[in-house]
Amino acid sequence: MNNSFRNGSMNLKRILKGLLRRWYIFLFTLSLTVGAAYLYLRFAPSTYIVRATLLSNEQPVTGGQTASLEDDIAQLTSYKVLRETVGRMNGQVTYFSRNHFITREEYHESPYRIQLDSSQVQLVNVPVYINLIDRHLYQIRIAGRNVKVYDLLRDRQVDELPEVNITRTLRVGQPYRDKYLGLTVLFNQPPEMFYKDEYFFVINSLEERVNAFASKLQVKPRSEQSRIIELTTRGSVPAKEKDFLNTLLAVYLGNELQHKNRAVEETIAFIDQQLGVSGDSAGNAPAALKGGVNTTENALQEGRVQVARRIGRYEALLQNLKNEEDFVASDTEDEDPELSSLLKVHRKLVEQKNALQSGDQTSPDKIEKEA
Repeated sequence: MNNSFRNGSMNLKRILKGLLRRWYIFLFTLSLTVGAAYLYLRFAPSTYIVRATLLSNEQPVTGGQTASLEDDIAQLTSYKVLRETVGRMNGQVTYFSRNHFITREEYHESPYRIQLDSSQVQLVNVPVYINLIDRHLYQIRIAGRNVKVYDLLRDRQVDELPEVNITRTLRVGQPYRDKYLGLTVLFNQPPEMFYKDEYFFVINSLEERVNAFASKLQVKPRSEQSRIIELTTRGSVPAKEKDFLNTLLAVYLGNELQHKNRAVEETIAFIDQQLGVSGDSAGNAPAALKGGVNTTENALQEGRVQVARRIGRYEALLQNLKNEEDFVASDTEDEDPELSSLLKVHRKLVEQKNALQSGDQTSPDKIEKEA
């Protein structure tokens, strides 16, 4: 047994001596690993998780969720609502910059903006490079294969080009026009702001942008018995994800107010119909019954006035929401708890948007950096 132990020790020593003779291999491997880890942490894009919450309209029933809660989730994730949301965000043009082989999205930070000509078709999903030569000239470069030609107005593909290769120099402010592309480059920064190696943008179809946001969006109740709906999305540009959730909730709130307006209008129409019936009946009724008919008619008239006032307040609130204006609490909020909860969410979204636009990094939105 002692001989076996000695032999094992000698073999281990031989192995260690052999490894120590090649110490430079371990040093090289360690340096390579540390360097690769540093480069990954330095240049890999971070992914942020952005969350928002919404209070559902209905109370949950015992033992499960309400149909209203499920309807709210279905509306928030519907293609119609998402399409309107992306349309409001003007997300059909995505801006990028490349500096030292690193490409990043320039959301609200690009030194130029693109104004598309919606009356003609556009090349989509191909990089369009912008190079500002001096204060008077700029250059457009496009190169790609199997490039789709899209009608943005009708949201459909109309053609596909096997190869595109365009290089053209224009005067600053001069629109670019050809058979498959029409746009104007609006420079909002002086030439010295073009400090990156390359700037380019991509025109996207609305359907593709909607599908891209829908693939990242998660909408679910916070718990089985909760009325709170939690919306979650993720991306490398947290400001864009916040704008998406804020706009999505604003679209949802606007649709809810329109739905309430339609309900009030239907109520007024019903009251008008009943008033007409009561007036016809009063002319033919005996004298003993006319007093009761007049009382009913007066009650309906009073109800109609109240409903008309209420719909006026709804319309004022809806107009403020469309114009993104501030508003104060009204009697409608006190009469309608569901509307009050929706407006509280809207006020919170407005505060978050103002904080984002003012450059304040502290916002009520919950943002987490994904590990």
